[in-house]
Amino acid sequence: MALKAKHKSVGGDLTQAEWEAEDSHTIEGEHAQQHAITAVADHTSGATPGKILKADGNGLPVDATNIDGDVADAVAKRHSNSLDHARNADIVIKDADGDTKIQVEESADEDKIRMDVKGVEVFLLSDVGILTLAKQSSAKGRATGDQVIPTATVYGPIFMLDTEDIDTQGGFDSSIYTVIADSTVANKLHKTGAFPNAAADYIGRQIWNITDNTYAFVTAKDSNDQLSINVNIMANGETAKLYFSRFTVAVTGTYLVSMSTCYQSMAAGSTSQVILQKNGVMISGNNVSPGAATWPVPQATLILLLSAGDYLQISAWQNSGVNKSTYAGDGQVFLAVVKIV
Repeated sequence: MALKAKHKSVGGDLTQAEWEAEDSHTIEGEHAQQHAITAVADHTSGATPGKILKADGNGLPVDATNIDGDVADAVAKRHSNSLDHARNADIVIKDADGDTKIQVEESADEDKIRMDVKGVEVFLLSDVGILTLAKQSSAKGRATGDQVIPTATVYGPIFMLDTEDIDTQGGFDSSIYTVIADSTVANKLHKTGAFPNAAADYIGRQIWNITDNTYAFVTAKDSNDQLSINVNIMANGETAKLYFSRFTVAVTGTYLVSMSTCYQSMAAGSTSQVILQKNGVMISGNNVSPGAATWPVPQATLILLLSAGDYLQISAWQNSGVNKSTYAGDGQVFLAVVKIV
């Protein structure tokens, strides 16, 4: 018998009765099951094209719904993705906390590309192709007061630029300390309690003795009361201005540098200069030698490859034979720097 042959026990063949008793099968039941699984409904899928599917009791595909576990999990994962346009209508690529991102539609149909870093917009490309880099390194320091320049000094003193018109990355130092010496010490500037900061805040500052218009540099901090200087210019009761007036490069790159000054009442044939110094060494400059008495305005613009940590200053030089004042009116004395690449 065919049905009997289908099933074996450990000890050999089962009889028809034993098979029916052991497996609770009957010929009639097997026959009914055969008719059930060969019905048209079990071979025809009612699934909707393009929908997520699941299997029914007979293993055939049917439409799944959002309450089905696998579907709900897939939907949750999709909506957690920051590229999900259904949840991010502005079309945004962003980091986990959302403060660094790229947007192509901050407002409806504006057709602009924006980039934010740490919550600040640093890049904007307009719908007509104009690029704005709001945090690109740039600075401009200028003098608001005149400065007396001695005649024929090597390189001349650093210009004191006390005002920052632009400083996007905090690279320009326009700080000035005013100190009245309280004793006379050779090659020292002494003032009780006047120098509480770290040595780095003083070393390298230009000292302008505004009492007699002489200049020196700070070379060391001896104590909170005293600085060492490279030229013996200070005496008790004299007033000094201490300043860096310099731009320090934060990121290596190519920079556009522009500088200007103006000298008052220079005689015909005398020469006046504006000089660019990098790390304390002259690297460029421009001079004017008028054919008649005038107020010359030496200026220069150049492109430099600068490294992180480099610093720029401008200094003066003139050979009229006497001290000459600069003219700081109308923004004539300045140093401007902008990173271009």
